[in-house]
Amino acid sequence: MIDQLSRAEGFLELGMLSDAWEVIEDLPVKEKTSEPVLVIRLRILTGLSQWDWNSPTLVDTKNLASLCLV
Repeated sequence: MIDQLSRAEGFLELGMLSDAWEVIEDLPVKEKTSEPVLVIRLRILTGLSQWDWNSPTLVDTKNLASLCLV
């Protein structure tokens, strides 16, 4: 998981937000709910400025909500 988090962080720092998101989406479900991964998700969403839950977004908000509730 550390390698994937490093890759996601690298993409995030380069402004490649969708690539960072894809990296963490490929993690096993158990790891997706870890604090470091959730922090990266929030940083990506902040970078995208996509907080309108009713608009179409890059992010599957239903999936994100379910991950945050676990």
